[in-house]
Amino acid sequence: MKSSPNSAIRALIIDMDGVLWRDTQPIGDLYGIFDTFAKLGWQVTLATNNATKTVDQYIQKLAGFGVHLNSHQIVNSSMAVAHYLQHRYPSGGNVFVVGEGSLIEV
Repeated sequence: MKSSPNSAIRALIIDMDGVLWRDTQPIGDLYGIFDTFAKLGWQVTLATNNATKTVDQYIQKLAGFGVHLNSHQIVNSSMAVAHYLQHRYPSGGNVFVVGEGSLIEV
């Protein structure tokens, strides 16, 4: 099941919470779904606006569903903010974090 060279799809960005799972229950056969993506040669990035978990926590959750991804394949909202701040303020500065501990890891 290899993707054809003319296929319009080469990569996917997929939301996680409420799309791939609800709480601790997967939605569908996640192992089979991600296996199909791999067979098609599609690159996968998972994104979420939930910054309460670290990338490692998401990696562990996915592994519990039989899906094995690398940390560079997951992006959360705190990572997006950190990227924006680095771009906007390249010299750095102090940040006052209000939120979950996972925000500090970014």
